[in-house]
Amino acid sequence: MTTECYNVWSLILQVLIWSAMIATFIVYFLQLRTMRRAAIGQNILSLVNFLQAPYVRDARTTVRTYLKNKPYSEWTDDEKREASLVCSSYDVVSILIFQQQLVPPAPFISNWGPSI
Repeated sequence: MTTECYNVWSLILQVLIWSAMIATFIVYFLQLRTMRRAAIGQNILSLVNFLQAPYVRDARTTVRTYLKNKPYSEWTDDEKREASLVCSSYDVVSILIFQQQLVPPAPFISNWGPSI
């Protein structure tokens, strides 16, 4: 085998290796992007489950139904606890959405925006 022939085969082999490396990086990038989407979906589901927990829903119902037009001075201790629970649940949601940016805000603003 001549030096020229060896160089040609070496060049072909290097091109094949580089092509395989680039293809591997592309596959890894696509997998990472898919995993990020799945994580966002899982985060949305977890946050929705938190907001839809029975005790949080009951507290929201109390605030929107009974406390809406009732002066604060007439609230009972239980009603104050219910209102505090609603406010704290929305605090947690806002931290996760706007500060940590774990989920997109659109689904939460469109569904829970009026009650916020």
